[in-house]
Amino acid sequence: PPPSMQVGHDRVGEWLLLLDTANGRDKLARFIQYFAKFMRHREEAKSEKERDVSSVATYNNLFNAMAMVRHVMFMFTIIRILRVIRQLGPAAIRSRDPALICSLIAKFGLLGYFGFDPLLFLQRLQAWKPNANTSRLIIAGAVNGWLIELIA
Repeated sequence: PPPSMQVGHDRVGEWLLLLDTANGRDKLARFIQYFAKFMRHREEAKSEKERDVSSVATYNNLFNAMAMVRHVMFMFTIIRILRVIRQLGPAAIRSRDPALICSLIAKFGLLGYFGFDPLLFLQRLQAWKPNANTSRLIIAGAVNGWLIELIA
């Protein structure tokens, strides 16, 4: 960040800088999502007398809402990946560097995974129902992206 944005040991400033990034917003949304899941399970573990059914429903709704927020946040990740491929592709081909080529292949794997993420979002909205072949492609894209990212 520019010198005017640098914060020494200002914890609030550091949190604000983190939340100013997409990665930071995702971490906050993921924390809220899984905290709601934890609280729902904690509430469900109580006895019938102590359990508050409305709290269970509230935590479940919060969990589902944060899952939707995260899907929307990553809807345009494809554009970022395509820009990286466009910048990395010619350099990897010219240099024939194995590390660059592996990184390029990893980006194509991520493109396969994040390319299907909007379809999962539409499925959650019940606007689209995938068939068996689409589900296999989504799983293959995810596994391919993760494996290649581990190798590269």
